[in-house]
Formats: sequence, structure tokens, C-alpha cells
Amino acid sequence: MKLFCSLATTALISASFIVHSHANADDYRPCSFNHQVIACKLNLISGGFRITWRDGKRMTYLGTSRNNSYLTDSLGGVWHYVDFDTGKSFTLTNSKNRNVIIWNGTYREYGRYVGL
Repeated sequence: MKLFCSLATTALISASFIVHSHANADDYRPCSFNHQVIACKLNLISGGFRITWRDGKRMTYLGTSRNNSYLTDSLGGVWHYVDFDTGKSFTLTNSKNRNVIIWNGTYREYGRYVGL
């Protein structure tokens, strides 16, 4: 679970920097992994982004982070990317295992939109 959390976090942070050019790669933002609120940061990499959680876990997500697109994590998981608040926040949802990552927001704010 810890490894999955790290991977999910990495994806979330990276996607956010792709969408938000004004975000600083060193900035931690409020994030959620399912119902757990934890800070994360997003770093753009070639072909995608990496989410790093405050606890040091991280995951890489490859693909184009456009609204309603799909990204693949470094373990082969497929994540549905949805942009919220016109680029201010986004979610990644893995339909196979039902995990949800929210970048720059928490499940309390956006969870109802993604089934949390």
C-alpha cells in the first residue's frame, strides 16, 4: 500500500505542474490519496509527471495530462485524469483498484465528484 501511495502521489504532483505552469516544483500542495489527506508536489518529466508525497513516496505517470485523458503509472496502472476548477486542481482515478488521487485539493472538497 505504501508503494502504491508513493506512485499515486508522484503522478498527481507531476500532472499538476503540467497543467499549472505557475506552480513551483518545490511547493507541496494539499492532496488526497483516497480518504487520506497528505501534502504532495508535482514535477514535470519527459512524457509525463511525477508526484512526490510528503512522506517520501513517489510515482511517475506517463501520458498527456489533458482533461478526460488516461495516464499510465510506472507499475502499469491506468489512471483517468480529470481537471477541476479550470486547472487549479486535478484527480487521477484508477478504475481497476478504485484508488483516487487529488492534487491541490482534498477528498472533502472534490471527493463527491470522483466517488469518495
